[in-house]
Amino acid sequence: MTERARFARLALRQARARILLALALVGIVPLATLVLLERAASDRMATSLGIAAALALAVMAAIAWFADQKLVRPIGRLMRHLAEDRPSDYADAQPRWMLQVDKRMGEATDRLTSDRIALGDALALQKQLTREVHHRVKNNLQIVASLLNLHRRGAVSDDAAAAFRTIQNRVDALTSVHRHLVSSGDGADRVSARQLAEDISGIFGDTDGLCERPPVFATIPAALTLAQDIALPIAFLLTELIELALRHDADAIVQIAITGASDGNMVLTVGSAVFAKPDCNAALTEGYLARVLAGLSRQLRTELVRSDDRTGFTLVFAGDN
Repeated sequence: MTERARFARLALRQARARILLALALVGIVPLATLVLLERAASDRMATSLGIAAALALAVMAAIAWFADQKLVRPIGRLMRHLAEDRPSDYADAQPRWMLQVDKRMGEATDRLTSDRIALGDALALQKQLTREVHHRVKNNLQIVASLLNLHRRGAVSDDAAAAFRTIQNRVDALTSVHRHLVSSGDGADRVSARQLAEDISGIFGDTDGLCERPPVFATIPAALTLAQDIALPIAFLLTELIELALRHDADAIVQIAITGASDGNMVLTVGSAVFAKPDCNAALTEGYLARVLAGLSRQLRTELVRSDDRTGFTLVFAGDN
């Protein structure tokens, strides 16, 4: 006899002993009560009580026999055969209710497995479709950016060329977000914060975007990522501030930093000495740019705070959205 078989036999004996002990304890109470009542009652009442006690004991004995034969022994035989790695030996002797339970559990397991496989297939299809949508959006935005570039080259005035360039910068920023969403193979819809900042800074250089060293320096940990709903307004906000600095000083230097806070939030800081100049400061406090920056901050459910020396901005936003 194997160790598992001996353990199963011992467990069965203990279960049977506990059942019998419980029934015995239950029977002692009414029996003792009947004995006390018999002493205090008449002979006729004592006879009736004795008959009732006998019937109660008989019923308890029948219940004990039924529980032992129909519940304890079948489960014990199943435990022994399972312990001996011979479940097939017991298959034909299983009670009907146990076969039904086994059948229902098997059906439930099969349904759960099928649902899990179907859910996995649906999730994979959703990721594939999402990447396809981002890919098509990226391609369409690149076409729009190319058309804007052609119109900018053919503009009859510097103001028209600057207007086309401004629109092209926003389209390029949006294209950058979708390009990173396409490249994320896990379908998590997250963008590397450092790569996004580098792409936004790469938009600004010479008039054709071919500057070897963009006038933007980013200090961002490589592990920080942004959700899609956060990456889009962050990209537009960086584009607005960088373009503003370069519009008022072609040699301006813009510094960007994104750090993670202990409470799970992220902190974005954008700084440049140009922001403190009077004409640049006026653009930041009045006109359409102030409304754009306020709208982007509201989209991130936060507020863009300007430093006391007017040279920098700080934005605290949720790490996940």
